[in-house]
Amino acid sequence: MASVNFNLLRPYKKSSSKDPLIAKKENLAIREEIKRRRKQGKSIDSLLNPKETRIYIHFILDRNNILRFKTDEKVIPKKWDFKKGCAKSFPGSIDLNLKLDKLKNNIITTYRNTTARKEAVTIEEVEEALKAVVIGHQPIIRKKNFFDYYEEFIAYKATINEKGTLKEYRNVFHALKEFNEMHHYGLTFEKLDMKFYDKFLHYLTDEKQNVQSGGIGLRNDTIGKYIATLKLFMQWALERGYHTNIIYQNKSFNPYPFKRDRNQRQQNNKKEIVTITKEELEYLFSLDLSNNKRLEKVKDLFVFGCYTGQRWSDIENFKKEDIKNNAWEFEAHKTKKFTRVPFVGFCAPALTILKKYDYDLPKITNQKFNLYIKEVFRVVGFNRNVLIKRYSGKKLLKIDQPLHEYASAHMARRTAVTLLLESGMSMLMVMKLTNHTDTRTLLKYENAGQDALEQALIKGNLDTDNLRAIASEF
Repeated sequence: MASVNFNLLRPYKKSSSKDPLIAKKENLAIREEIKRRRKQGKSIDSLLNPKETRIYIHFILDRNNILRFKTDEKVIPKKWDFKKGCAKSFPGSIDLNLKLDKLKNNIITTYRNTTARKEAVTIEEVEEALKAVVIGHQPIIRKKNFFDYYEEFIAYKATINEKGTLKEYRNVFHALKEFNEMHHYGLTFEKLDMKFYDKFLHYLTDEKQNVQSGGIGLRNDTIGKYIATLKLFMQWALERGYHTNIIYQNKSFNPYPFKRDRNQRQQNNKKEIVTITKEELEYLFSLDLSNNKRLEKVKDLFVFGCYTGQRWSDIENFKKEDIKNNAWEFEAHKTKKFTRVPFVGFCAPALTILKKYDYDLPKITNQKFNLYIKEVFRVVGFNRNVLIKRYSGKKLLKIDQPLHEYASAHMARRTAVTLLLESGMSMLMVMKLTNHTDTRTLLKYENAGQDALEQALIKGNLDTDNLRAIASEF
């Protein structure tokens, strides 16, 4: 059902800074303070715009069709009742509210008369009818914009993707909105070209705040994921006829008129993967932490992950009935593919962990696990310094910190893949265990160096796939 609301154009204070970054931070702080005060039931008067601002009419037909009219009336925000959408009591407020009520009633009556004349009316017909009521005020029709389509994209993906993937999509969504506001870009499908690509890349590299590090600028590998997500969105939107912004490239049409600059920032450089060694894993497996049940359970879950090489989502969904013929058989939560982990050889210690808990693994959230496993590493003395290198644009970032700071659920999977490759197992066999479908993905986990290559040659292990994986290091 259609509704009519009255809103103010600029109800709150704005930053006076000319620096866009400072202004953005100050405006964000004002909004957060308003939310906090409202939640606590405190007054927000000191945060309101002290000057008069125009009153606007919002005629809402549905979510995708909103007509916005400006009125000739103005009011100081402190004298406006935001909940009721009308003026508070002050000299002249009665006349003002009467005018607004009359205008609202006229709009509703006109809309009803317009829709009663025939079974279906268009938003354009409603607009023309209401123009006669709000004479001289041109409405702004709110149709779906670029960000509405992106929200639809996320809603669609929510039916087929996991929370972690959706979080990545939302991160890109927020980055696009911040970029759009900071640069007043007026983002549309048509504006996604190489000019946009260059500006957005500069924003991600030199302007966007990095939540994890607290600094400015994202790492190149993260930027690569952002661009990949944006391309995926453009493809999805093109298939639904939401845009026609395509280019002819490599004898085919691409759904995005921007591409990677191969000579600028390569995102596929080899990254250091942080894992624990075979000796450290064996030490954890034999370690008795029964004096602290919380840490003991977390330690055992980590060890179980190291000896099975499976994702955290599958470990937390483990069920006793999945044990068949001395193996763990299940459908992978992420890929929906059949997976079988035989409890023999490298994977045998995992069965010991299962028996310890009578095939009922401890339950814990991924967030708490990642917090507690760092504590486990600190307690057991896994404090050797690990240096990794990353890039943000051309800037080299050296991250040098104790091993326990890198500890996470995913480190267990990385450790399994690395140890299996270093032992000489072929890449194809590792992929059969871990359910990786792309050798390029598996190579990101591979951490073998010159020593592993020499040992493989000495053993006479000439498996083509494995040597190709190791040789790619050089």
